[in-house]
Formats: sequence, structure tokens, C-alpha cells
Amino acid sequence: MSGRRSGYVILIFVLCQLLAVTVLLSWSMLFFMAKGLRDFERDFTADMKLLTDMTNRVWKNITNPELQSLISSQGSRTKR
Repeated sequence: MSGRRSGYVILIFVLCQLLAVTVLLSWSMLFFMAKGLRDFERDFTADMKLLTDMTNRVWKNITNPELQSLISSQGSRTKR
């Protein structure tokens, strides 16, 4: 009977160790995922700011009256 009991104790010990390893791995994975998401958010924010700045510059050039008159004069020159 004591052999069977020691088998159960070993089984419970192994299951507890597996549970502890699983919990540690999941917490470390969550930590690294959160760190990765933070880095991604920082990079994404910088990229969106750069894209917004570039879009604003292009929009300023498109709506520039001097550029519009130059484009229309070039268009009328090619129609001749």
C-alpha cells in the first residue's frame, strides 16, 4: 500500500511541477507580448506621424495656388 501511496505522491508532485512551469511560461509569454505590443505601438505611432506629415506636405503642394497656375499653364501649353 505504501508503494501505491508514494506513486500518488510522485504523480501529484510532477503535476504540480508541470502546473508551475505552465504558469511561469504563460506569465513570461504575456510579459514579452506586452513589451512587444508597447514597441509596436511606439513604432506605429511614429510611422503614422510621419505619414501624416508627408500627407500634409503633399496636400499643401497640391493646394498651392502657384503650383495650380503652373499646372494649368502646362496643360494649356500641351493642348496647342
